[in-house]
Amino acid sequence: MLFNSTIFLGFLVVVVYVYYLLTPHYRRWFLLLASYTFYWVWSVPYSLLMVLYTMLAYITGRAIESATKNKDKNLALISFLIVVVSTLCLFKYANFFSDSAYSVLGFALGLN
Repeated sequence: MLFNSTIFLGFLVVVVYVYYLLTPHYRRWFLLLASYTFYWVWSVPYSLLMVLYTMLAYITGRAIESATKNKDKNLALISFLIVVVSTLCLFKYANFFSDSAYSVLGFALGLN
């Protein structure tokens, strides 16, 4: 589902309409479900990755909230950021490094 497609426009209209019908307590859960649905239509593996990162962010937030020392809070936040940024770099640059290694070494690394 692309942003400039008519199906997305219909999806957006339904999501906005249902969002305003719901009470404020259920709105956040509905938006989360709508986001998962949007990603699931686009790519099932990426939607599963999104669910994983949502759970990881929730667990990290709970760890930060329950930590009593600032050092522990910073450690939880920095660990989460390292995981997220590392994954972003992997998805963004894996093909580049694989292609570069293939042209230098003459064999593929299997990252594609």
